Amino acid sequence: MAGTSVDVHRLAAGEPRTIVPERAEASLSVRLAAGQRSDEIAPALERLLREALPAGAELELSLHGAEPSRFDPAAPALVAARRALERAAGVAPVVIRSGGSIPILAAFAERGIPTIVGGFALPEDRIHAPDESYRLESLDLGLRAARALYEELATLS
Repeated sequence: MAGTSVDVHRLAAGEPRTIVPERAEASLSVRLAAGQRSDEIAPALERLLREALPAGAELELSLHGAEPSRFDPAAPALVAARRALERAAGVAPVVIRSGGSIPILAAFAERGIPTIVGGFALPEDRIHAPDESYRLESLDLGLRAARALYEELATLS
């Protein structure tokens, strides 16, 4: 079972001088665990942040929420997807749990619509980083995988 996590993605404060900055900013994300709801966790996060403020400090908080989702890897469509990916790539895919802020996934999960999220990026591609890249071979693999996936899904009734 995956647990909740809090990650700080950005901190900004001060200047390259020897003074205490008057303002600091941070960007963070909270990955919810199964069964948690953003409308319950958001007030708890805000309370914890406010309680940690030093005397005289103020907090301005802007929140954007997305609900967690989880799909059963034994669902027929997801089993078909693994077969298709193995056929396209020549190796069996590894099913992993991954965080992501894709609000539509929770709506699909609530309606029982199994959803496949995947890709063919390598760690050196640094996806979503300022210097990201993507190999042309990965595009070709994605095309083969999509074709195999549609063929597999067409066999389901």
